[in-house]
Amino acid sequence: MCSSSVRPEAPARKGPSSISFRVGLLCAVATATLFSAALGLLTLHFEETLEDASQNFLTVKLDELAATIDAHGDDPRFLVHEVHLEADVYRNNPSHVFYSRVLDDRDTVLIEAPGMAAIAARELFPRPAGTRRHATPDGRSWLLATRLAPAGAAGPRVLQGAIDVTDGVRLANTHRRDALLALASLTLLAGALGVLVARHALRPLREVVEAMERLELGKTQPRLGSWPWPRELQAMARAFDTMRDRIDGSFARLSELSTDLAHELRTPLTNLVGEAEVVLSRDRSSQEYRRVLESSLEELGRLRRMINEMLFLARAEQPQSHLARASLDARHEIDLVAQFFHPLVEEHEVSLTTSGAAKLDADPLLLRRAVTNLLANALAHTPPGGHITVSVETRGDEVVLRIDDTGEGIPPERLEALFTARNRGRGLAIVKSIISLHQGSLSVESVPGQGTHISLKLPVHAPRATVRRTTS
Repeated sequence: MCSSSVRPEAPARKGPSSISFRVGLLCAVATATLFSAALGLLTLHFEETLEDASQNFLTVKLDELAATIDAHGDDPRFLVHEVHLEADVYRNNPSHVFYSRVLDDRDTVLIEAPGMAAIAARELFPRPAGTRRHATPDGRSWLLATRLAPAGAAGPRVLQGAIDVTDGVRLANTHRRDALLALASLTLLAGALGVLVARHALRPLREVVEAMERLELGKTQPRLGSWPWPRELQAMARAFDTMRDRIDGSFARLSELSTDLAHELRTPLTNLVGEAEVVLSRDRSSQEYRRVLESSLEELGRLRRMINEMLFLARAEQPQSHLARASLDARHEIDLVAQFFHPLVEEHEVSLTTSGAAKLDADPLLLRRAVTNLLANALAHTPPGGHITVSVETRGDEVVLRIDDTGEGIPPERLEALFTARNRGRGLAIVKSIISLHQGSLSVESVPGQGTHISLKLPVHAPRATVRRTTS
């Protein structure tokens, strides 16, 4: 016999509720809170008003009875008039059915209205100058009160009075029920109106979404930020335009990199295949095989360098690329690169000088690579007898690194595409990526036949990234 356990299925996750529903719910909750407080205060005031009216009526009637005793003592003629006849008069008035009772100082009943004993025994009444509620078996509610009459010749008297407040209690209950019904109706109405108002208020947001869905990358279309959106949506529209520009730029650069990669790889691969086909067409000597292998190794090294450079350019487009920042002496870093170029400078019969001083937070490896690429480019386009100058200085919150050469210069029509991957090699494109990673900027000034001036501006203190730096 085998047993198997069945894993209980996880409860399905509920989908997110709409903003309109949330607004409607908040309106309903706010309405219920405000109106419950208001209706509660009104109901309390109404019930207190009914209670005060009943107590005032009892007070007046007991005061009249006390005044009669004070004036006439225990004269039965006056007591009967105040107790019996008063009860008969109010018995036919359901809203003010009143009964009274007079007791002596030994708690003996001197006189009471007919039916008074059936309503409440004398022991149920409160102490003098007090009131209390009392319910009879027939479902009626009574308000009981006790007070002391002035001491006459025969001694003090205790007066007890009872008034029928059943109608007042029913009226208060009806008022409370109507208040709850009104509260429920107003809450539902407020919720429904809140949903309608929220839908109407969110209509521009739906229009923004529809406009976003209609946009296509690579096509010239109106920018959302230029449309007359409500103030609350203008920031979102501008952010979308910024995001779209970044995506368009990334796609354009990716397309350019793909084209450059295919173009650059085609030549060395063609050379490798051609040499391999030629050498395999017939038997060759060991020297010829060695020459082909050396040539192939040179082409493979060229391929590796191109692939590494392409990978660096592609990874530099990622905003999460981390820089291993450190506090650097910019002049020291430039001198290290200049020392590396010293043999090449002498070979090309070109002079190289460095000047200035500045400190900044930067990635030392990437900063040296940028300076190396710029010097290599300047050296390649400066004829013998020319001069290359590298200077650095601090201007406010920026460090300006400038490289001047007396080379052949750059035509104006080529300046815009100078730092792209397909112009004058990938070295300058890598420089642009390094400067962008450091949140800096660069500018170029060039006069054909006179030379080129390239300025790099880097922040002295830049925000630090939080992920791994990518290098090649």
